[in-house]
Amino acid sequence: MLELDVMWQRGRFSLQARARLGARVTGLCGPSGSGKSSLLALIAGLQRPDRGFIRLQGVSLVDTQQRIWL
Repeated sequence: MLELDVMWQRGRFSLQARARLGARVTGLCGPSGSGKSSLLALIAGLQRPDRGFIRLQGVSLVDTQQRIWL
């Protein structure tokens, strides 16, 4: 299971996402500029969230409060 609760801001753009994903395949859709690629970059570890966490199978990959960044 992938769990995330993140906030990421660049300039005037702000992305806030919270999800618990247990499915093996998940779709992500939305209009241009809504943050789909930014969210995927956060999950992949290419960007660091300003606040929040990302956990995979209960293991913290990112946690800004605990200063974890894997």
